[in-house]
Amino acid sequence: MLNRKKSLTRIEKEACEWLAVMRSDCKTAGEVEQFQAWLEADARHQAAYDEVHAHWLELSGLRGMIDPASYQELGAPRAGQRFAAFALTRPAWAAAAGLLLTVALLFALTMRPPAPAEAGDYTTSTAEIKEVKLPDASQATLGALSAMEVAYSETERRVALIAGEAFFAVEPDAARPFVVVVADAEIRALGTKFEVRRSRAGVRVSVLEGKVEVTQTRLSAKRVLAAQERVRVEPSGQLSEIQPVRQSRPGLWRQGRLVYENATLSEVMSDADRYYAGNIIIDAEDLRTLPVSAAFRTDQIQEMMDALSLSLPISVRKLSNGDIVIRHWDNSDS
Repeated sequence: MLNRKKSLTRIEKEACEWLAVMRSDCKTAGEVEQFQAWLEADARHQAAYDEVHAHWLELSGLRGMIDPASYQELGAPRAGQRFAAFALTRPAWAAAAGLLLTVALLFALTMRPPAPAEAGDYTTSTAEIKEVKLPDASQATLGALSAMEVAYSETERRVALIAGEAFFAVEPDAARPFVVVVADAEIRALGTKFEVRRSRAGVRVSVLEGKVEVTQTRLSAKRVLAAQERVRVEPSGQLSEIQPVRQSRPGLWRQGRLVYENATLSEVMSDADRYYAGNIIIDAEDLRTLPVSAAFRTDQIQEMMDALSLSLPISVRKLSNGDIVIRHWDNSDS
């Protein structure tokens, strides 16, 4: 554990900065190579990074970090609450992200409050799927690298999806609507089964049984979804039209299966990254929107990458540290 009695050393601050970069969805292959060079430059670097990384996981339970918008949505940490992890989302501003992460770690190390008496939040680690029984006997299933907070009252059952994805099987209760809050969206349900997914590509809601109402709170736009329908809230806040779910059933990831129908490469890799021990890096912005239709198991990420490299104009390179870099395909890759 880092010393809570003093300021972080220069190496520890550098480790915090690199942690902010390496935990970002937007890091580049060049930054990964620079990080490897920093690790190899001094034996103390690896030890400092491992220590900061271990403490960060202890605080957040997540590899992905909450962006500033989520931090504003959830509110600043209060006494008696677990410290919420957050960071800038653009690694190009690594110094600023590192500074923010350093401040977060210092705050947590010197002023860390006790854990709440009641289980108010739930998290999962890489490749972990967790079943959660909610206070009203409703069920929630958290996907890998996900986080959820629960706040029930006499008039409402409210859940905040902070990161990742969750599948909900909701018990009917007309007097207390069940509401899932995620980014700028609210999903309201009474007796239904549905999944909510949060990623860099936005928020996606898919219904297995019953009906849910999806509201983009900032723009006051609404959609009512029935079984085998889905809708997306774009990062810009735009609420898409309702689309049918044809080739898969919402929540298949609970059985270790990931199925995509005309998804983007960014969306697929965001999911795959949560089930893979290393980092998956798309090294060109235009590749992120490539359409992908595929099905694979969560324990077959490497096999999935090999298959996509044969069907898409991409090259897949696995680095010595286990990270995977996706680039444009060219003749030198053949």
